[in-house]
Amino acid sequence: LMDKADFQGGKELLAEMRARGIAPNVITYSTLMDKADFQGGKELLAEMRVKGIAPNVISYNTLMDKADFQGGKELLAEMRARGIAPDVISYNSLMDKADFQGGKELLAEMRARGIAPDVISYNSLMDKADFQGGKELLAEMRARGIAPDVISYNSLMDKADFQGGKELLAEMRARGIAPDVISYNSLMDKADFQGGKELLAEM
Repeated sequence: LMDKADFQGGKELLAEMRARGIAPNVITYSTLMDKADFQGGKELLAEMRVKGIAPNVISYNTLMDKADFQGGKELLAEMRARGIAPDVISYNSLMDKADFQGGKELLAEMRARGIAPDVISYNSLMDKADFQGGKELLAEMRARGIAPDVISYNSLMDKADFQGGKELLAEMRARGIAPDVISYNSLMDKADFQGGKELLAEM
């Protein structure tokens, strides 16, 4: 039921559970936290501890999703201080809030801590890069055994000129990645009228 409620309704259900002698658990709080804003989530995290319910990595990841970059960094530090190991989701959430340089530092930190970046980590960072930086990230993904997907290419295509975008489209096909409507729309946006017509026919 809590899953269907808004934040206020969820808080009322939490109070009702206690009134009926039903003990909320970490899942109850994490579900409610998902509906809260950052401040409300922080208050729920504090309440969990007061009630003797230990927050877990999901609780923190839920809260981190609502934080700004600085708030997310503080949560990451707090997790470690409390013996909760951040995972790839924790870092990906934080990377989403970082600038390109901050994201690169997070990627390096993940590796240093034995957390393997995934395609989402790289796509998030690629979104912040310029075209050259994005191409280097694409090459790095392959070198590390992480397969770029259509989102990786679409992000890079968004930064390319028309010729560069056409080369990326050809590369996608050569690597067995099917371009989607976003790929074509991004490239069409860079084309002249004739080039756009040809792309439309190709789709």
